[in-house]
Amino acid sequence: MKSNAKILSNHVHRLVLDAMLAALFFALSMFSVDLGFIKFTVAPLAILIAGLLFGPVDGAVVGLIGAFLEQLIKYGFSVTMPLWILPAVVRGLLIGALALLMRRYFQKRTDGRFTPAKAGKNASLFVVFTVVCAILSAIVVTICNTLPLYVDFKVFGWSSENPLLWGALSARFVSGMLTSTILGLITPLVVIPASAAIERMKKPYLWK
Repeated sequence: MKSNAKILSNHVHRLVLDAMLAALFFALSMFSVDLGFIKFTVAPLAILIAGLLFGPVDGAVVGLIGAFLEQLIKYGFSVTMPLWILPAVVRGLLIGALALLMRRYFQKRTDGRFTPAKAGKNASLFVVFTVVCAILSAIVVTICNTLPLYVDFKVFGWSSENPLLWGALSARFVSGMLTSTILGLITPLVVIPASAAIERMKKPYLWK
């Protein structure tokens, strides 16, 4: 009975953290700079934290809820809403999957359990890996975002510039690389202390 209560408590704890991170995504998205086909935002920071700490499922859930709230409040319901939400979900899945691979690598390197809080001499390598995760996810998300941009272009005619033009695509890739690099450098500053806090609470998470 006590074991079941502990399992339930752990699940509730994870759900609360996911909800907080989804709320963080939404809050940060309100301060994004949208220049048509180019968007500067730090909202993916919440997905990076969820994916690195808890794995692909939690990363996808945070992306799903956060992106849904962003689309609903900013733009309302539309036929292309699912297409705009999908990239955030894909980002969460990708970062979580890469985090699993990172865990296995570090476990072999350290011959034991590895957590971000115990990165120690591997901290710089952890930062590099986080930046790579952020950049790879930005590339995938930019590709995924091209579809709803093109659909909106065709259906609603919101812009006179085709999003498939090389100029628009190049600008979006460059902006994505810049913001993702910055996010990749910032994320360890949050993930490492968060990992330590979770360990102190003795709650299960990805790095168990």
